[in-house]
Amino acid sequence: MTFIDWHVLSHWRITIEVLISVILPLSFLPCINNRICLKWKHSYKILATSGLCLCILYEIPSTYRFMQLFFQKGDMQKMEGLIFQHYHEEVPTPIHRFAFACYSLRQSSNALNAIKQSTLSASVDSCSYTSPHIVWIIGESYNKHHSTLYGYTLPTTPRQQSLMKSGDLYVFSDVVTPWNITSNAFIDMFSLWEYGLGTSINDAPLFPILFRRAGYNVTFFSNQYILKGFRKGATNQAGHFFLADNTLSDSLFSFRNLKSSKYDMGLVRQVESVIVQERERYTLDIIHLVGQHFDYSARYPIPSAPFTMEDYSKREIDDEAKKVVMHYDNATYYNDLVIDSLLSLYAKDDVVVLYVADHGEEVYDDLPVNGRLFHEPTKALARQEFEVPMWIWCSHTYKSNHPEIVNSIKQAIDRPFMTDGIPQLLLHFAGISSKWNNTRRCLIHPNYECKKRIIAGCSDYDQLMKQ
Repeated sequence: MTFIDWHVLSHWRITIEVLISVILPLSFLPCINNRICLKWKHSYKILATSGLCLCILYEIPSTYRFMQLFFQKGDMQKMEGLIFQHYHEEVPTPIHRFAFACYSLRQSSNALNAIKQSTLSASVDSCSYTSPHIVWIIGESYNKHHSTLYGYTLPTTPRQQSLMKSGDLYVFSDVVTPWNITSNAFIDMFSLWEYGLGTSINDAPLFPILFRRAGYNVTFFSNQYILKGFRKGATNQAGHFFLADNTLSDSLFSFRNLKSSKYDMGLVRQVESVIVQERERYTLDIIHLVGQHFDYSARYPIPSAPFTMEDYSKREIDDEAKKVVMHYDNATYYNDLVIDSLLSLYAKDDVVVLYVADHGEEVYDDLPVNGRLFHEPTKALARQEFEVPMWIWCSHTYKSNHPEIVNSIKQAIDRPFMTDGIPQLLLHFAGISSKWNNTRRCLIHPNYECKKRIIAGCSDYDQLMKQ
């Protein structure tokens, strides 16, 4: 009864198939066949056989979709994309799902072992320590078109706006993520592999290992991916697996936080308690926020919310949708406060800070929905879910000590970019040299060339936006 329960038997296609599969053979038994009226014998058998064939034919498309999960040749990102499109639910029996679970576990284990081998064997040729302190802040579910930095009408990012006007914050205008799925976006941003290189992602190391080998202290603060959470099973088999392995995690990071906070400001306090001890070292701090992840109303303290339903009176959407947008904008405003608090922790250091979101979010803008849609991207979907905010902030000390880097940042703000190129940018900041460096993929390098930007594993973003 583990594999055959009421949920399975209540599915109409399965019920019909089971009944026909049982009754049809029984009708051929002599003890039953002799009792059937002659004129019904052939009609019944033809009808039953036809019904069974029709059910099987009806199952072929869903079975084919389900089998696509097994045809990805170990490409965990594409497999994860199909899972988010519910391909694993097309065939509803537990037996099918159990088979796929065994398969996906084996594939993720193979991918993990390959990435571990590539990562642990990576080495550094030299390091100039150009930037002694580097901070990478990763946002979550951030629709750039709800940021004042990108022209949104409500003041959702007043502190970042002020920093931009003062010349300390450099906002990039044309940045997209390869995936609107956090797990897939994460593995792309951490791996030195990039789409179009002609190799497998399993053959490239995860970039933090190069910082560790160069002598940097690498910390990872996350308000989502906590090791103890992985041990409890709060993970998937695609982009998160490299963060769940203790050996790999210990090699990549010199410190990881052990608990999450209800709001991101709690994570800020955790960061503050640790970085005080790092001032004399070369450091890379990676800070992963929960940001504007759904449910939006749970991402900020309600009493501090600046926006009310009155601010959306002119929007041609119903009240329930207005409430969703209101919560999202309040979460964005709170995120602005969190970011400003983080920057204040580093204000006196010789530090460069990179902010980028993992993906965007639908918030009743071009499409009458909120959340994310996991099908082949349209122009509207690409704009809301794949375009992401990205900026670089430099402390006054950093601007004074590294005018050439600051100048190269200014010259790059309008270059088209994809977030899987983040590792090359960070390596450039540090002055790390290795076999994995590629100046043509470093956004602020004079040799930079924008590659074809493929989103969702299937669509050319730039061609899509020309339609």
